[in-house]
Amino acid sequence: MTNGEISAGAIRRAIATTTVALALLALAGCNRASVDAQTKTQARGVPVAATQVRARDVGLYLTGLGSVTPIDTVTVKSRVDGQLMHVAFQEGQLVSSGDLLAEIDQRPFQVQLEQADGQLARDQAHRVGRDGALILRGFSWISHRRLISPRYAGR
Repeated sequence: MTNGEISAGAIRRAIATTTVALALLALAGCNRASVDAQTKTQARGVPVAATQVRARDVGLYLTGLGSVTPIDTVTVKSRVDGQLMHVAFQEGQLVSSGDLLAEIDQRPFQVQLEQADGQLARDQAHRVGRDGALILRGFSWISHRRLISPRYAGR
């Protein structure tokens, strides 16, 4: 070997030494960064609010996003149709069977009732007239048969 030539073993030793030195420097730098972070956290501290101790109710409020599913659903149907005049409940209010929920315009039903009353009176008058005619015809038939006295047949 000459002075100008470097052996392969020397090159390997130099590379190994350099690699170990760089690794040690990197580890020392990482450790230094974590020590700096710990001292900054300790110096900054955690903000705390203090107050006097007292007994009281604590309100619990939950705010969230979601949907509400009812336990049961009910379909409400009206027995008759008409114009809605008054709603007797508020949305979400509990109601029972038989409670008044709404009022509809009663004028059309009042007109129908009056028409039915007029029809009933007409039919009753017609029946009375028909029954009277049947009674008179019956008396004349009975008097022709001489089942009753002629004196009563004229009545």
